[in-house]
Formats: sequence, structure tokens, C-alpha cells
Amino acid sequence: MCFTVFAFQKVDYPLELDVYDLCSDDLRKKLEAPRQILRDEEGKKLGLKTNEKSSGSKDNDVKMTDAEGTSSASGEPSATSQEGNGSAKETHLTGVYDLVAVLTHKGRSADSGHYVAWVKQENGKWVEHDDDNPTLQREEDIIKLSGGGDWHMAYICMYKARDVTM
Repeated sequence: MCFTVFAFQKVDYPLELDVYDLCSDDLRKKLEAPRQILRDEEGKKLGLKTNEKSSGSKDNDVKMTDAEGTSSASGEPSATSQEGNGSAKETHLTGVYDLVAVLTHKGRSADSGHYVAWVKQENGKWVEHDDDNPTLQREEDIIKLSGGGDWHMAYICMYKARDVTM
């Protein structure tokens, strides 16, 4: 008689993934200026004073890239846009990624169970897509999809690059 035993254990994952520490020294150097701009912009949103010299400009935009990504893995800019004043702006990676979807499996074995998608909408709200029954979810419930017992276990986590335009 032959049988397989699956040991499912809890696996945690972040809502924000920062891969800076995993990068080569060369890539870290390329990420430094965009990361400073990102920090300055986030600080402004919180009402903090920022060092304008480090960000180079007062009107730097922080935005999330398309799911396919608009920057190369090397951190080099890959998109250029023309502003109304004639200056070109380029998109740069920051090494920071935001969780935008989680595919979970609920069941006791890999051969049976149920798959559910949890997707972050443009407005920042999370929606659980369970067959034909989409329901709104709280963000704090998304990080609880790490498995354990008969609860949903994250199977695939999808992240979206956070970039800056300089």
C-alpha cells in the first residue's frame, strides 16, 4: 500500500514586499534615488517635512506600475513621458512591491479542496472571488490567509511594482 501525506504549515507573506536587501550592490545604487523620492512622497502624505534636494524636484509623482510592469528588472527606466513644460520624465523601480492578489487553496489535500482569489481593487478595497459570490474583505483578513487547519492557505501571491517618475 502506498500513500502520500501532505503537511501544510502556516506561511506568512507581507502586504508590502521590499526586495532591496536581496539586490546586488550595483542594483542597490540604482535604486537609492528612486527610493528616496518614494520616502519623500510618502512623508508628504503623512504631513512630514522632506528634503527636497534629495528628490530633485517638488512635483515628483509616485504611482504604481501596470501589472505587466514598465521598468526592467535591472532598475533602469523603461518609460519616458513628456510633461507640459517639455521636460522628459522617466519611470524608475524602487524595489518595493505591493500585494495585489492572493490565490488560496482550502482543503486537506492537494487532490481536493477549493481555490479562491482575493484581489485588491483600484480603490484599495479587497474582494474575495469565491465562484459566483464576490464579497468585500478587510485588509487585515488578507494576511490571515496563511493557512492552518481547514482555513485558506496562500498558494500564489501576486505583487505589483511600486515605481516613481523622475
